[in-house]
Amino acid sequence: MILVTGATGFLGRHVFAEAHTRRRGVQALVRSAERFKRVFPGGAAPIVGELRALRPRELAAHGVEALVHLAAEVWPVERADEAAFLATNRDGSRALLDALDPASLKHVILASTVAVYGALEGEVAEDAPARPVGAYAASKLEQEKVFTEFAARHSVPVSVLRFSSIFGPAQSPSTVLPTFLQQARRGEDLVVRGPRGRLQNFLYVRDAVDACMAALGARASGAFHVGAAAETTTRELADAIVRVTRSRSRVVDAQDAEPAPRWHLVVSKAGRDLGWSPRYDLVNGLIGTIESKLWRHA
Repeated sequence: MILVTGATGFLGRHVFAEAHTRRRGVQALVRSAERFKRVFPGGAAPIVGELRALRPRELAAHGVEALVHLAAEVWPVERADEAAFLATNRDGSRALLDALDPASLKHVILASTVAVYGALEGEVAEDAPARPVGAYAASKLEQEKVFTEFAARHSVPVSVLRFSSIFGPAQSPSTVLPTFLQQARRGEDLVVRGPRGRLQNFLYVRDAVDACMAALGARASGAFHVGAAAETTTRELADAIVRVTRSRSRVVDAQDAEPAPRWHLVVSKAGRDLGWSPRYDLVNGLIGTIESKLWRHA
């Protein structure tokens, strides 16, 4: 059986739906059965539980052979409350692994983030030093350590997928891309702020899902970047959104004079070891997002 945690979150709902379509024996671990029913009406009942409250070996009877761990404390990323992030991302992950039977586990996938590196500059590969900035990024690095130690202790392959900025249908409206999309839909100005030339690596959620599926099949150990083939400036993002939505919005430049560092996320390792590479560029991902009923009805 494949267990997917966080199945009602942004990435989780897409991964769980795809895994359920492709494979038999896929189960969800969620905090709220009611929310699960809203997201997946008519679906089988999930396993309900708080990560930190799981008891040792509590999930052993389910015969979990593969774990896809997507549940995490994420918002707001700028929050300074380190204890809250660590409680879920580190301590909750440890409790989750303790609740499983390591003898039955054949593979574990952890959703992590490129934020563990901190400020990005130059070519960034998986062996770049981790210097997380902020409580969220630090907690994700601690979470990685929990899984790495588990892998060494039980000889279970663990694939750590360090995602870039995932976007797509059902995304939280708190970040720049969905904010710009909503503003374009209303015909409002898209104001580009921050350092001039600031880069982000926007990964369409369909590519993120495909990476999880590829990792399930490959059962490779180690950390892997999962990101788009190219980075995008905030100005390029705003211009693309106006074009794709055919909006009357204006793009207003309010950027700082100081330029941002240039960097590039290297994603070739995932191609070699997982057989995955990104298929969607920014424009195709934006089109997929605005054509989705999850966005049209938002």
